[in-house]
Amino acid sequence: PATQTTQSVALTAPPVSLSLSPDGLFAAVGHVGSASYVNLTTRSVTRNYTYPATAASDANAEVVLAADW
Repeated sequence: PATQTTQSVALTAPPVSLSLSPDGLFAAVGHVGSASYVNLTTRSVTRNYTYPATAASDANAEVVLAADW
C-alpha cells in the first residue's frame, strides 16, 4: 500500500483465493461455497455471493475480476 501499513478487512469465511481489480480498488475473495466483493478504499465487504459447495469447487475455488467490473 501507498502508506506502507497493513490494513485488514473482516471476512465471513477463510479465504481460499483472491483477485484484484485492475485499478487496485476492489478485490474478489473466494471462500468455500461463497465469494466476497471487497471495497479496498473503505475496507468493507460490499457484497457476498454464495454458490453450492461441492468437492470439486472446494478444491478449486477461484475468483477472477474482469477488467470491465
